[in-house]
Amino acid sequence: MNLRQRDLHNAATILVVAVACVILVPPLAVDGRMNNLELSLGLLTTTLVLAVFSSRPPKVLVLPALLFALLAFMALSSLWSVSSAQTVRDVVTFFALAMAAIILVHSSPLPTIITGVALSGAVILLWTVAVMILSPESAFNHVGALIGPYGNRNGLAYALLQSLPAALALTVRSRRGLAGKFLLSAALCVAIYATLSRTSLLVLIAVLFTGVAIVLMRKNRRWGWAFGAVALGAIVVAATNFATVLALLGKSASLNGRAQIWDTLLGVAAQSPLIGYGWSSSWPPEGFPSMKVASRLGGVVIYHAHNEMLNWIITTGLIGLLLVLLVYVFIFWRGTRMLQHDPSTGIWMLLAGVVLVARGISEISETQPQGWFILAVLTAVAAQSLALTPESKLGKVLVFTLPTAARQSAQSESGSVVA
Repeated sequence: MNLRQRDLHNAATILVVAVACVILVPPLAVDGRMNNLELSLGLLTTTLVLAVFSSRPPKVLVLPALLFALLAFMALSSLWSVSSAQTVRDVVTFFALAMAAIILVHSSPLPTIITGVALSGAVILLWTVAVMILSPESAFNHVGALIGPYGNRNGLAYALLQSLPAALALTVRSRRGLAGKFLLSAALCVAIYATLSRTSLLVLIAVLFTGVAIVLMRKNRRWGWAFGAVALGAIVVAATNFATVLALLGKSASLNGRAQIWDTLLGVAAQSPLIGYGWSSSWPPEGFPSMKVASRLGGVVIYHAHNEMLNWIITTGLIGLLLVLLVYVFIFWRGTRMLQHDPSTGIWMLLAGVVLVARGISEISETQPQGWFILAVLTAVAAQSLALTPESKLGKVLVFTLPTAARQSAQSESGSVVA
């Protein structure tokens, strides 16, 4: 593959990643026309085509054992799920997204993937501006919150939040590039604030604080630890004045009904603590958890726990929660290690992980297709970095390899030459 073909392949990869991040939320233009399974299979097919025409087709796929252990347990939960067909369908969807992410990581340079995620934010911003110009009444909800092409402020804010870490981690080599990086990051922050989503605002603050801490820690550890101490002090003050913080954020003492949901679900979880009630990306209304909360809230039906950890406990029990937590530990561990030799990728991994974790406090993150896709990409990058560390004994436990057609072709060619 010559230089021009390589550039075309990288551009195609950037475009595929950007489109995936935009439509997996999904926007109103896509919602209802294609379901998540169709979107995930389309993305997997596209990544396979990209891999075939890649300048470096992977000879082996390095697979993260923890992610596939989680997927296996999600699939196993169909045995006790109230809607086994929905569980199987959603697991197939998430398996396809995971494989698409892994193939992308192995067939494309990491900077192109990061650029693609950042580009998704720029696309959403431009799309939002277009909606504001062409249909101003559709760009905002009844309270003046920006909803853009998603028709929902939380969906818009989440899609923008996922692109912000990539924008901050972009590698630029000119003043013009630096200015573009700054303008994109600033525009994303302004748009997230304009959604009036209090949860997203807190996630934004967490991302910016973490980013500053990483920069300071890399320049001077004393500055980093000092900033961390100040941040920890702020968290303690906020925790001890929680009611005041909620009032400032416009939240009620019940966290807009979440406290009642969580209280009810804790009782539900206690009845099946180890294996939960069967995994699905959206809870079936006839399921025991949904019906229990509906009876408590006067018939209001919920489709998730509004807390990612509790959501995993309800659907997969403590076993599933442990696997998810191990996946996050794996990502943050490898992200921290990559700061030393690949700062851009390391920063992106850490900040993207913060987005997933922080948003999961009062919403769901990786249980959504786009969040899962990002999680799978991060885990694949972490697994690949570990596999490149031959002296690591953990590599034999946390990753395993799968030969590809490219390797078999290379072996056949080698055999024919010897013959």
